[in-house]
Amino acid sequence: MRYFGRWLIVAGVSAMPLLWVATVVCINSFNFRQNLKDSVLTHTSADWDMFKSEEKMNAEGVKQLKFGTQKEEYDEGSGYKYLIYKPDENKTENGNNKYPLLVFLHGAGESGSGPAMEIITEGASGCPPVELHYDRAVDILARSFVVVSPRTNHGWSDDLVGKLVQNLLQQHELDPMRIYLTGVSMGGAGVWASVKTGQFAAIAPVCAYGNPPTEDIADVGVWAFHGGNDIVVPA
Repeated sequence: MRYFGRWLIVAGVSAMPLLWVATVVCINSFNFRQNLKDSVLTHTSADWDMFKSEEKMNAEGVKQLKFGTQKEEYDEGSGYKYLIYKPDENKTENGNNKYPLLVFLHGAGESGSGPAMEIITEGASGCPPVELHYDRAVDILARSFVVVSPRTNHGWSDDLVGKLVQNLLQQHELDPMRIYLTGVSMGGAGVWASVKTGQFAAIAPVCAYGNPPTEDIADVGVWAFHGGNDIVVPA
């Protein structure tokens, strides 16, 4: 089993700033978990209409951010609604004009069948889609990555996550050699489960449960985060 090896170069630079995002998620996860039962979303359609108005999205539902845009899309193959963030400028390395892709899987508190934008919650602060949404993400993530954040209401399926990634590769200018997967809690479990699809160069599960077979991660860079105070999924 090899750790960190493939994380040394991501988008042509150190991957440490990217994994800072995962560290922030880990730090915030304890308080998030303590209120897990109370954090399930109960937004109404009126709430969502007000949210869209406050966010000042354009007619196509695109939110313009400091370094890129974020919008909601739907993937028929997997059935997932998802947020997709795209940088405004294509930062290339070594003549490669394709973006690296980071896929983020949310935790149980953001589960639901409503719009994917509803995963942007206070309880999910520190997670990539939230930090991007509020222009707080580290520059390397905001300037250089396409970030996709699907939503589920029935847990994460490795088969459906794999279908989503495959469809994204067909629809967007993405580098198939630089696809990365991260997730928190239930999403972290989805990371461990989905690594067996063989699509990911590296993974960063956060406060995750699960025990993937060694052969599934033998050739994948792994950086796993967990807090010693986690009372839901003990480290």
